[in-house]
Amino acid sequence: MASLGQRRTGASVLLLLIITVGAALWLLRQPRSAVTVVAPSDIREASPVAAPVAGRLGQTNRLVDLNTATAEELEALPGIGPVIARRIVEYRARQGAFTSADEVVAARLMPRSTFSRLRDRLTAEEAR
Repeated sequence: MASLGQRRTGASVLLLLIITVGAALWLLRQPRSAVTVVAPSDIREASPVAAPVAGRLGQTNRLVDLNTATAEELEALPGIGPVIARRIVEYRARQGAFTSADEVVAARLMPRSTFSRLRDRLTAEEAR
């Protein structure tokens, strides 16, 4: 006879299987136009609201200039959410252009650990 723990595990696996099969059947029954797989670059072009998410999905290694980047461009970087992006943009508006990328840590706009991961992707070119 199976123990109570084994029966619970078996029931959990069975429930997961039922849910998975149900979801697959639901997808198969949808009209082709209702289910569309979209590449991250297509999302970015189609919807400015989805751009930060698309940026995270299809992250590139391009440099981001702290003196010209929008909040959305900053949010596309891994580890940068809306709070840090807003801090950077507001600081730049109050204090003027960044003199170096290291200034985001000195001004406590971003944790040092996040900056360390992004150091190669951030720049502070002269304000134009």
